[in-house]
Amino acid sequence: MQNSDNILITGITSIHGWPIFSAFRKKYGERVYGIGPDIKSNFFKNDKKVFFCTMDKFSKVGEIFDKVKPEAVVHAGGVCDLDRCENSPDFAYQTNVLGTRNIVNLSKDSYLLYISTDLVFSGNDPIDCCYSELSACDPVSVIGRTFVEAENEILQHEMSGIIRLGLPIGPSISGTKGPIDFIAKRLSRNKKMTLFHDEIRSLITTTDVAKAVIHFFDKKGEGIFHCGGSQEYSLYDIGAYLVKEREYQEEFLIRSSRFDEKNGPPRIGKVVLDSTKFYEFTGFAPSNALK
Repeated sequence: MQNSDNILITGITSIHGWPIFSAFRKKYGERVYGIGPDIKSNFFKNDKKVFFCTMDKFSKVGEIFDKVKPEAVVHAGGVCDLDRCENSPDFAYQTNVLGTRNIVNLSKDSYLLYISTDLVFSGNDPIDCCYSELSACDPVSVIGRTFVEAENEILQHEMSGIIRLGLPIGPSISGTKGPIDFIAKRLSRNKKMTLFHDEIRSLITTTDVAKAVIHFFDKKGEGIFHCGGSQEYSLYDIGAYLVKEREYQEEFLIRSSRFDEKNGPPRIGKVVLDSTKFYEFTGFAPSNALK
């Protein structure tokens, strides 16, 4: 059956998926449908264009595609919890890789845009400038490895684009996702927050993520593109910014090195993205994430 002009977005409750879904709804209106996890269903009561399931529920996702018949798909779904993925690598593979393979198969007649991550790089031996789209992937975590494999699934699709995001920061739909929510929750309660000064990434606000994705989507970009902010910041920089802006107690912010972390999941080092290709293709450049 021929596709409609509908747009289907997965992962609509993630730190990047929510602003993307909201921006697409604002621009494309009734054409936009979404998929989110069951545990977040209370955020979309009575919304008949939002469906609930996780990416590992292959048959359920297939039923949603049959109903929506999307002309285009933005795949922002998956599992990105570092601890959970390290502890349950099979679940991460099932969701991120096999779930993406399922999306690719279901989207064979549609344009497909995949939202990936800078965690496909280690940052252990940072290059002189930045990581470009030609840089070799060398992930250190289960998340990074499964996203590399997921990207390879996407590249089998004839009409597909991949955007590797820098670290998205901003408010989340639940108030519990992303670095801002996580750090602010502890500091606001005067609880110690240890943050790494040597885990450095290209921060991009969630508002700019939504704008960037729409610019790319409208041009139906194909291939791999990097999209991060023009400034580089460490996790500690984010904490210091929040201490200053929200007047939290500075004594509870602890500066540390990722090499001091003995029992936690593997951490990346300096992963700064070269987003020149994206900026030139879309004509869009994000603002300074911490200003």
